[in-house]
Amino acid sequence: ALTDKKVRLAEQAVEAMTVIGTNKALRSIEVISRKMANKKPKISKLALESLDAAASELGITQDQLSDRIIPDFDFEGTYKTFDVNGEEYRAFINKDFTLSYMDEDNKIRKSLPKDTDKETKTSFTEIQKEINDVIKTQELRLSNFLSSGRKWIFDEWTNAFLNHPIMTIYAQKLVWYCADSEG
Repeated sequence: ALTDKKVRLAEQAVEAMTVIGTNKALRSIEVISRKMANKKPKISKLALESLDAAASELGITQDQLSDRIIPDFDFEGTYKTFDVNGEEYRAFINKDFTLSYMDEDNKIRKSLPKDTDKETKTSFTEIQKEINDVIKTQELRLSNFLSSGRKWIFDEWTNAFLNHPIMTIYAQKLVWYCADSEG
């Protein structure tokens, strides 16, 4: 709808994704809010309002919602397991935000095994594209958090950073300050 200049249909799509309310739907709305900011400001504004409404409905802040909707690509913690010819491999995102793969012997590979099926290859290609988009957004968010002094409750920080395949890299690269309730 956005590419076909069907503004009302695009607005309805944003509204529908808001009603769906899954992390994936809300992530799509967040992407629309960013990518349409200059091209279609009306739709971008609607997307931002939808995210505000979703955060309000969930009883969380906009920042907490943004933490929640960072895609994890169905990784279990920091790994995604897959099979190639009966051998188990684990995909992970390495320190330079590219996908790497580990075989059963914990040997790290920079590329998929050559016998990987087409569907799996396509899936990991799409994941890498989305990783590249996510890191642009997260670097800006983290920079803003530094200047605004954002604080996390420890359990929320653990879920947002340590147990996340992308954000764990930031957790390792940044210096963090922990405080108790008295500061």
